[in-house]
Amino acid sequence: MDEEESKSSPKRILEDENMEEYPAKRFRSESQTTQGAGDQERSPHAASQSSKTPKPSAMDHDISRSEASDKRSTTSGSSNESKHSPAADIPVMTLNEDQKARLERAKAYAKEMQPILRQMVAKSSPSTPPSTSALLASLTGVSNNQAIAEQRALSILSRIWIGSINFELDETHVQAGFSQFGEIKSISMSPIDPATGRHKGYCFIQYETPEAAQMALEEMDGQDFGGRQLKVGRPNNFTPMAATGLPEPNPARLYISNINEHISEENMSSIFEAFGTVKACVLVPNLITRKHKGYGFIEFEDASSAETAKAALNNLEVGGLKLRLFRAIVGTALPEGMKALDKAPNGAVGGLTAIPAAALSALDKANATVADAIAKTSNTREMSSAQAQSAAAARIAQDLVARNRPTYMENVALEENVAIGANQRLSIMQKLAASREAHSPVLLVRNAVPISEVDQSLQEDFAEECGKQGKVTKVIIKALAEGNEEAESAGLGSDSGRYVGDGDVRIFVQYAETSAAQRAQKVFDGRWFGGRRLKATLYDLKKFQNGDYWS
Repeated sequence: MDEEESKSSPKRILEDENMEEYPAKRFRSESQTTQGAGDQERSPHAASQSSKTPKPSAMDHDISRSEASDKRSTTSGSSNESKHSPAADIPVMTLNEDQKARLERAKAYAKEMQPILRQMVAKSSPSTPPSTSALLASLTGVSNNQAIAEQRALSILSRIWIGSINFELDETHVQAGFSQFGEIKSISMSPIDPATGRHKGYCFIQYETPEAAQMALEEMDGQDFGGRQLKVGRPNNFTPMAATGLPEPNPARLYISNINEHISEENMSSIFEAFGTVKACVLVPNLITRKHKGYGFIEFEDASSAETAKAALNNLEVGGLKLRLFRAIVGTALPEGMKALDKAPNGAVGGLTAIPAAALSALDKANATVADAIAKTSNTREMSSAQAQSAAAARIAQDLVARNRPTYMENVALEENVAIGANQRLSIMQKLAASREAHSPVLLVRNAVPISEVDQSLQEDFAEECGKQGKVTKVIIKALAEGNEEAESAGLGSDSGRYVGDGDVRIFVQYAETSAAQRAQKVFDGRWFGGRRLKATLYDLKKFQNGDYWS
């Protein structure tokens, strides 16, 4: 075919074994391809405009008839394979040698253009593959917008505003005073006043968890901090409606903060299991230092165990730091805890490599050198400000000591050897026992009657009398007379009115509420009953439930 005939020949649909997924594509003739590569990048709209072709010639009709016959079988990409197909032999015989040659060239051209056409179809396709978040949403049932809304709500709930800050204090002092409630993500101090060169007395703190923010707000609002009474509240953009849509909090879950970094999840679980069955105890890890961040969550099987543990263990000193306990605010899934470190590579997380100790030491020396140079060039006003900050820091340190919270140097000393030893564990368990008794709903009354006067009416009398302080759920009387006067009279005192041989009669009264048991203890302890002085104490609930009446 000459050049003029080639220019006037129409675009054809050429069948090929690899072209079934693009049946509606039209390909240019071989001569049109040589006119310019730019035609290959045209838009679908432009391609549709160029699809208007002149009336096909007789030769084209012959080729179309041949292709229609080939549709009954799979057409091969080469002429040799076509000859072996019986269905293809019939139409091929109707073509002359020139037509056969042009047909084979057209097939070869179509096969060569196939990768380019795939790219063109991909670019011109109106639909795009779903995003990763969309795929995850389809699996979890949570839309991307919903996940974003939850993250924004959690961020709002985790932010507080602090006002009336001493002008001589800086971010370091705020960090020291508020980190006891949880991990701080950022502290935004108020802008520097050009006139005074100091901040304006307020800042914003962003915590990692809503529980930390709420506990800091409730604990620190109105507290003296560096000689001034703090004002702690929420930012202007806060609204209670921010929690709408978040999972309901689990009443059996507690938030724990101010945990020494050397205390393990097993240590914490062993302490809390004295108050009930612990379902989960997780501490949130720091993937860089490979230690926990000083806060976590503990979840019991029932809400009453969580309430009792919170009342008993809040401010309990463990490893030199006083635990801070707070109710869970959001019922999101518990984090994985320290187990997450097993999945992270040792020494490198997220492309960040742990800094060697030698490099940190060199960095500290460099910082000290820079600090010395700045100190030597400081003017009188800067020195006065530094002295004022030091004085304020000293006052804060004194305040922390008064609250039994260790200072920086004490923390350094604790890091040397803070593992819980046998003596410390015994001390902790003794404190726990005392705490459990102080918050138990079980009242123990001793020295009410001698063992000879124990009968059914005694149980009824005590149920009625103790019921004046609150609802009584159970009354149990236990008596023991083994002749061991020292053990049987222990704790009663010399003026108890007890006689030798009276034995040890113990009356256990269980109330529905701890507050009722506490009121009854105050009423009955030291009270005279039938010429005998009563001894009333609160008794460990767990021991009572286990049938241990003589500890």
